[in-house]
Amino acid sequence: MIAAAQSGFTNQLLHKLESTAPNVDHALITSTGATALRQVFHGAELNGVIRAYAWGVKVAFAITIASCGISAITSLATKWDNVNKTKGSA
Repeated sequence: MIAAAQSGFTNQLLHKLESTAPNVDHALITSTGATALRQVFHGAELNGVIRAYAWGVKVAFAITIASCGISAITSLATKWDNVNKTKGSA
């Protein structure tokens, strides 16, 4: 699930950068951490990068929420057994 969320984040981040900050190098944005964005980018570039990051985070959360929902629904369909039940002596 983490790999899917990270992949979705990176994919949508780079896709959104094409419209919000087209002059930003994609390799630079993927190598720069979220805490260093304000030191690397300035002005309109920073605004576009932050918008793209926010979109990527939304996608990562959507993937995580969908996966958790599917897991919760699937868990209701499993058989419930008492694990503390003792077996009769033979």
